[in-house]
Amino acid sequence: LNMFANGAIKRLMVSVPPQHGKSHGSTRKLPAYMFGKNPNLKMAIGCYSADLSKDFNSDIQKLIDCAEYNKIFPDTLLSGSIYDKQGIKGYSRTRDQFEIVKKKGILYSVGRGGGLTGKTIDLAVLDDLYKNYEEANSPIVREEAINFYKSVIRTRNPKQELIVFTRCRKNDLIGFIESKETVVTIKSFDDFLQYALEHKNN
Repeated sequence: LNMFANGAIKRLMVSVPPQHGKSHGSTRKLPAYMFGKNPNLKMAIGCYSADLSKDFNSDIQKLIDCAEYNKIFPDTLLSGSIYDKQGIKGYSRTRDQFEIVKKKGILYSVGRGGGLTGKTIDLAVLDDLYKNYEEANSPIVREEAINFYKSVIRTRNPKQELIVFTRCRKNDLIGFIESKETVVTIKSFDDFLQYALEHKNN
């Protein structure tokens, strides 16, 4: 995730079992960290429902608002923050989206089946496009998730993509991407180092 945050990895898929902290690291802390590094970043978080995406939105806002964050990233502020001494108005701050004060940064929350028409994004984070095992086993839901990825996310041409979920079926979204593109499976940090060594000139 640190390599992703620093641009060394442009497209990353994280698939590990439940309760391994993948959402906490990938969809809560990582976006907050990346907004700190680049407060002009335009980001979208997509989930199986708009409510879950909004929950991630709220969690990221809480991180940005905390004192420890402000000490490290003082230029990344949200409207209404106690650290916004000037009290600048006109920046949105809802569970649907928030903007970084005096910067171009913005985060959109979207559920599977929702849209980003007219929105420009640099980064897309897709976390849990399937609600549960039953949805992951539904051909209709799997097709809906793939169509959301193709027609909503990919049409925005994000510079970076992060996909996070526990796999239940081989023909899920990750399986779809594997069928269309070359995907490198990394099971350990040594695997990544080996891949980087083999492709150091690419």
